Amino acid sequence: MSKQLYYIAIVCPPFVDEEVHTHKVYMRDRFGCKAALKSPAHITLVPSFLMEKRLEDDLVETLTAFKPAVEPLDLELHGFDHFGSAVIFVPVAPNEGLTALKALLEEHLAAHPSLGIRHDSKAFYAHVTIANRDLSETDFPAAWAHFGPLSYEASFKAASFSLLQLEGAHWEVVHTFEW
Repeated sequence: MSKQLYYIAIVCPPFVDEEVHTHKVYMRDRFGCKAALKSPAHITLVPSFLMEKRLEDDLVETLTAFKPAVEPLDLELHGFDHFGSAVIFVPVAPNEGLTALKALLEEHLAAHPSLGIRHDSKAFYAHVTIANRDLSETDFPAAWAHFGPLSYEASFKAASFSLLQLEGAHWEVVHTFEW
C-alpha cells in the first residue's frame, strides 16, 4: 500500500500568499530557510498526516459532507511573532469562528476512524508560517531582529478550506471545500 502525506488548511488568498512569499524568500536568501517555501501561505487546521492513498476519495467525500454552522470568517493578520527560536510567523488575530471551525472539523474527522487521522493535542494558535524547522538557533536572533520591528497587516474573508498533498518537494492543493 502506498501512503501519502496530507494536511488541511485555509489557504490564504493570492495577495497574502505573494506578500508572505516575499518574506519566505528573504529567509531563504539570508538564512537558507527553504521548508516554508514548500507550501502556499495557509492557516493549518489539521497538521500533516500520513494516509493510504487509496483512502483519499473517502477523505474527500467526508470533507465534502462537512457543513459546519460557521459563518464565513473575517480573518486578520497582524505583525510577526515566533515559537521559540525555530519558527517565525504572522499571527492571526483571535477569531471564535476559526476556533469553532477547527474543533468541528476535528470532531467530524474523529467520527470517521477508518481514515486514521488523529486529533492534534497541541493548543491551536492560528498563524501563517514564514520560516520553520530549518531556521537555526544561531540564526534566529538576526532573523528576529529583521522581523520583530516590521509591521504587517492583512485581512480577508475565508469560506473554504483545502486538502493539500505533498507532491515531490512541494505541497499542492488537491481539493477545496466551501462551507
